[in-house]
Amino acid sequence: GFRRATTNPAEPGLAGQGGGKYITLFVDLTLDTTIHEVGHFIHRDDDKLFDAFKALSGWELLTVADFTKLIPDQKDRTKLLKVLDADRVLATTDTYFEGDPHEFDGHIYRFSRYDSDPANPRYFRLNKDACFITPYAATEPKDDFAETFAAYFDKPAELQQKCPDKYKFMHVRVMAE
Repeated sequence: GFRRATTNPAEPGLAGQGGGKYITLFVDLTLDTTIHEVGHFIHRDDDKLFDAFKALSGWELLTVADFTKLIPDQKDRTKLLKVLDADRVLATTDTYFEGDPHEFDGHIYRFSRYDSDPANPRYFRLNKDACFITPYAATEPKDDFAETFAAYFDKPAELQQKCPDKYKFMHVRVMAE
């Protein structure tokens, strides 16, 4: 079901959130926000589907230990982890900041906004040339799916033109299966 609230005091910039059996919509109710939150329910319900979607952009969840394997040079690795962790700290004080993309060796790196514990931080690596329908979609695979799902309904021609593989995925894998 849906619930409506004026704001989430813990995160005033949040437009909506899904959890348990409800979708809560904050501030202005829009079709895009509503469908975005429904998209979260779909990816949470089907790990195999979500893994296939993440593969389209090359999303990989990483730990600090993974960086040692991926970036053997300690100076490069330390420099990248330092900027990623600075983004994470900034995001704790600025609810509108989702982190910046940091390019290294043909990939984009970001801190994980949803899956991190400060004592055990996690990060994402994705393909540098991955296609995203919105800048917000490029911040995290869960929001990539939700934004793509919303665009399939709200602006399908734009999604098909800008990110044809993701349009096809939504059309064939999500809507037809």
